[in-house]
Amino acid sequence: MPTSAFTPIFPNELWLDIIPRLELKPLIAIRCTSRVLRSFAVSADIHPYRKSFLTIYLDLIDRPWFLQSRPWLLENLMPFDRQAYLDAIAAFPDVYIPEEFAMWILEWPERAVIRCMWPGLPFNQGYEPRHRVERRPGWNGLGMMPPTVLVFSMLGTGDTFTHTPGLLLWDEYRRQIEYLLLHRGERFRGYIAGGTHEYSPENLSYPDDPDPDEPFWTSWIAYLEHTVNVVQINYRIDPEGSMSFLSRSIVLDPSERVSASLVPWPPAPT
Repeated sequence: MPTSAFTPIFPNELWLDIIPRLELKPLIAIRCTSRVLRSFAVSADIHPYRKSFLTIYLDLIDRPWFLQSRPWLLENLMPFDRQAYLDAIAAFPDVYIPEEFAMWILEWPERAVIRCMWPGLPFNQGYEPRHRVERRPGWNGLGMMPPTVLVFSMLGTGDTFTHTPGLLLWDEYRRQIEYLLLHRGERFRGYIAGGTHEYSPENLSYPDDPDPDEPFWTSWIAYLEHTVNVVQINYRIDPEGSMSFLSRSIVLDPSERVSASLVPWPPAPT
C-alpha cells in the first residue's frame, strides 16, 4: 500500500497519546506508514532523549557512506541480552549509568550501529584493509563480555589524580581511547572522555579545561552526533578510510607520562 494512501483510523488525539509511549524502533517504523503519522512523530511529546536518537538515526541513514559501512557490521552482529548488559554494569560499586546511554543500549537499532561500537559486535580489533570503510580501526570496548567497568584517572587540582569508574568505548591502537564516565558525582556524570593510554598534564582533557587538547563530550547524545560527523568529514577526505578517527597530533614528554591502567573498578586501596 503506498504510504500516501494510508489514513490513520484513530482520532488524531489518540495518536498523539500513543506515539510518545513508543520505543525508538516502533517510532522509526511508524514514520513509514503515512505522512500523517510522520508529522505526528514530529509534533508528539516524545521523550527528549528518544527524539534526539530519532534525529541522529534519520541523519545517519541519509549519509552517503551509510550503506557502504554496513557489510562488516551485518556479518558480525551477535544477539545479546540488553537489560542483562546494563545490569552487569550496575553491579559494580558506586557506578551511575546515564539514562540516555541506557536508553541507547535498550532501544537503538543494531543494524544502524555507528562506527561498529556496540556490545553485540566483537571486542577484538579484527581490522583488515578491505574493511576500512566498514569498520573503525581498533578495539570495540563495548564488546567486552561480560562488561567491565575500568579505572579512569583524571588530573585534578595541584597535579593530583583522581579515579573515577569508566566504561571503555573504543581503543584506537593507543592513539585514541574513549571512555564513558560513570561517576555518581555531578561534575563528571555521563561525560565521555577522550585521550591516550598514557597521559601528561598538557594532553589530559577534563571539564574545566577551556581549550582541551583531547575531546570531551558532556552527554552521550553529543558523542553520537560527533561520531556521525567525524565519519562524514573523513569520508570527504578519504572515501576509502572514513572510519578512522580525526585526532590531534600529541607529543608526550617521557618524564611526565602517567600510566592509565586498564584495571577493573574499584581501584585497589593505596
